[in-house]
Amino acid sequence: MKAKARKKEKLVSFDVAAFLDSPESIAEYLTQVPADGEPDELLRALGHIAKARGMAQIAADAGMGRESLYKALASGAHPRYDTVLKVTRSLECGSWRSRLLESSGARSVCMGWFAHKTVSGRPTSS
Repeated sequence: MKAKARKKEKLVSFDVAAFLDSPESIAEYLTQVPADGEPDELLRALGHIAKARGMAQIAADAGMGRESLYKALASGAHPRYDTVLKVTRSLECGSWRSRLLESSGARSVCMGWFAHKTVSGRPTSS
């Protein structure tokens, strides 16, 4: 008896940015970031949102080059606080900023991220 040949299934890559198409979806996404507890998850989330809104435009609004924005939001990056602040301002994140800060665990993730980026109480440069 011959064994049937299995049909190969192809996995499709998942792009979070494709689903961040409204301020509500962005706000919901960012309120879930602290649940993971990983400091670099905040940078990854900002990168997904910047991609959804257009990296070149966000970089221009933040006063930086597109390549610099990619580097600042890359996994393992150590951007300065002012860089993160410029990016969040250029994302016009006022509506979800308060939801992020009110969500449980957000403060600990943000504090952990900034503590991770400092040495002896001084911010590291990037």
